[in-house]
Amino acid sequence: IAKETVEYKVNLEYGGWGGSLFLDRKPAGNTSLGIINRYTTFYEKFWQHEQGMAALTSDIKLFQAAIEPVMTQLSLRIGRWQLGSDDDTSVAEDLEHIDKMLTMKEFFVKYGEESKVGLPWTWMLQRVNAEEQSWDFTSNVAYPELSATEMGNYTSDIKEAKGRESYISLQPLPSYEYDLQTRVRDYAARFVEIKRLGIQRVFAPRPFDDDSGFFREGSQPTELLCPWRTLAVELNGASYMGSFQMPGNSENHVFQKNGTAMMLVWNDTPTEETLYLGQRVRVLDLWGRQLDVPTDGVRHSPQVDGWPLLVKNMDLSVAIIRHTIAFDRDSIDSVLGQKQALTLSFRNGFPRGISGAISMVNETLFSPEYTIGFKAGRGEDYAYTIPMQVNQDALTGKQLVKLDFQFHNEELATF
Repeated sequence: IAKETVEYKVNLEYGGWGGSLFLDRKPAGNTSLGIINRYTTFYEKFWQHEQGMAALTSDIKLFQAAIEPVMTQLSLRIGRWQLGSDDDTSVAEDLEHIDKMLTMKEFFVKYGEESKVGLPWTWMLQRVNAEEQSWDFTSNVAYPELSATEMGNYTSDIKEAKGRESYISLQPLPSYEYDLQTRVRDYAARFVEIKRLGIQRVFAPRPFDDDSGFFREGSQPTELLCPWRTLAVELNGASYMGSFQMPGNSENHVFQKNGTAMMLVWNDTPTEETLYLGQRVRVLDLWGRQLDVPTDGVRHSPQVDGWPLLVKNMDLSVAIIRHTIAFDRDSIDSVLGQKQALTLSFRNGFPRGISGAISMVNETLFSPEYTIGFKAGRGEDYAYTIPMQVNQDALTGKQLVKLDFQFHNEELATF
């Protein structure tokens, strides 16, 4: 969701007040979200003892009379109304004003039964219980922006109750503090976190900002416009699947969309990742440029570094197996010369039954390698219990086990 100024002013000379009221507008899905904002001169002249939108909503009847021309003219075009700009949380910070929101909601509904009214919010403000919330949505912002890790912590308490919505700000890092690679990767990481958390609505509070927006003054695009567009277009409608261990330990995030899988991948240390990805794989940077990737006819070897790459048209069936395969426990006992039960399971992601063998390889933990025959029907959750016996000289601590799949059906690639 990006915001644009409509330059629509409402005269507030009613009741002896003087000044103007700005209405900003930002697209929100198939409708538009109107932001009723205060005009600075008016605020400083008449409301020096209060702050922000709370000053204008102190007298509800007077405020409603003032914005009635806006509602009459634009209620058929705008279905959502936000009281205050994204950085104006004066209403949310005052319990007295929060109590007035039910009256506000009733006023907006008069101009359309589907009308929704909301408030800007910050992560530092205490949440209101859904059953006590009389408004329809909140626009959640942070100054400075939350990192991907912080986003996971702070959004855990956001659960959209029926009829309640939450918008999350997603503004790029400023160019005067960070280099371009850091900004692009941070934005990609936060975009991924938004998808992982299942958040459906995001917006850029300041899209026309020279340092952190997508456009400069004069509507000239910044370096972040293309990465933002690539992420928004490609991940729109995609569902987050998870990540998996890559040979070169690159950070990766896999999504499912339209019957295929796609992956965002990057690595602090430049490395070549060689693995099976699919038969029709395309690799792009976040500016939409397709990259040539070496292949031996089965496996691909993309060069991965600090710049995020988008891998499209991955084999979804293989991605499902990779993201569901697991052992039934994280550790085994440090007992030598004794067999221990260890169960390996996965879901068959192919549209038909499969059979073959899985080889488990870790020379320091056990030798020779374990080979497991398997047969799984379409969509079946397969499980096999292994009588695991570790080597006499096995090392303690975390161990990585390589799993190689080979199929009896020659049409299916090994991975």
